[in-house]
Amino acid sequence: MSDNKDFLKFVGQECLFLLKAVFIAVVTNLIQFIGRKYEGDYSSFMFAGSNYRYNLFFYILGHVLFFAFLIVAYGRFWKNMQEEIKNYNTLHIVGLCIIALVFAFGMLVALVFCNLALLGLVDNMKPEFLFDVTLFGFPIVTFAYMILIVIQPVIQMRKGN
Repeated sequence: MSDNKDFLKFVGQECLFLLKAVFIAVVTNLIQFIGRKYEGDYSSFMFAGSNYRYNLFFYILGHVLFFAFLIVAYGRFWKNMQEEIKNYNTLHIVGLCIIALVFAFGMLVALVFCNLALLGLVDNMKPEFLFDVTLFGFPIVTFAYMILIVIQPVIQMRKGN
C-alpha cells in the first residue's frame, strides 16, 4: 500500500499532465482556425454575423497534434506509472478520476473562451459538426484516456497479470 505522500506526489504529476493537456487542446484548437475561409454574412431577427469554413488540412493537423501529444505522453510518463497505480486503494482511484473530470471540464471552459475570443458571440464555423467534435471531443477523449490509464492497471492486477 502506498502512503499519502507518494499519492500526493502522483496527484501533482497528474495535475501537471492535465494542465499540459488543456494547454495543448487550446493550441491545437487555434491551429484548426488557420486558413479558415470567409463564406459570407448571415442575419436573423436578433443576430448578425459571419460564417467561416475550416481549412480541412489545418483542422486535421490540430487533431493529429492533440492525439500525438496523448500518445507520446503515455509512452513517456504514464507507461512508467502503471505499477504505482496498482498500489492505490479504491478511494485513491476515485480521487484520480475526479481530478480527471475536473480538468476535462476546465478544458471545455478553456476551449469555449478560446473560441469566443476568435469568433465572438455571433460568428460561426462551418460545418458546425466539426466545431462540436473539437469543443466536446477533446475534453471527453482526455477524460476517457485518463480513466483508462487509472483503471487498466487495477483490472490487470485483479486478473492476476
